[in-house]
Amino acid sequence: MLIFIGVSNSARASCNMRRNVDSETGHLKWTGRKLTGSHHGLIEEFSGYILFDGEVPCNGEITLKMSSIKNIDISNRFWREKLEAHLKSRDFFNVDKFPLAVFRLSGCQSPIKSNNAPPTANEGASWRCFGSLTVKGISKDLEVETLRVGDTVTGQAELHRSDYGIVYQPAQAVSSQLANQVILENIQISFTLKLN
Repeated sequence: MLIFIGVSNSARASCNMRRNVDSETGHLKWTGRKLTGSHHGLIEEFSGYILFDGEVPCNGEITLKMSSIKNIDISNRFWREKLEAHLKSRDFFNVDKFPLAVFRLSGCQSPIKSNNAPPTANEGASWRCFGSLTVKGISKDLEVETLRVGDTVTGQAELHRSDYGIVYQPAQAVSSQLANQVILENIQISFTLKLN
């Protein structure tokens, strides 16, 4: 699932300021919706790095441990763990076969202030970043809206579960088509990363 960051442009010699990120100092939240409501939770374990060209992110990679997916909105332990087990199963992320998801950045559009100068990190710099997210062995382009203030990067993205082969196949006597209409297509991702 989650995710930010980097531009794969090895020819840029100035893209060499490395900052590490991990789940010890940041968090990644997901929200999935269905016709009757929504669920949200965290990917509790991730790590990676971001390279900067000055103030602008220009390369990097973040790896998510999909077995660390957790629900945080269901208070009943039995039902919470039942949902978590279902998300890890072959119906959804199939974490036994695909334990990791990876985001790699391919470029960012840097903002410009009124005087045509790029903002500094301390002023709050926002970028629209583009990259590739790999889930269940399937890679798709992903656009990420980000904001950096000092050493903190926040952002959000939206992905479509069917792009990654996440198509619910219910065991009960209900059609797969009907089940997938009940579970909505879009998954929202939001994150806060501390640059270490």
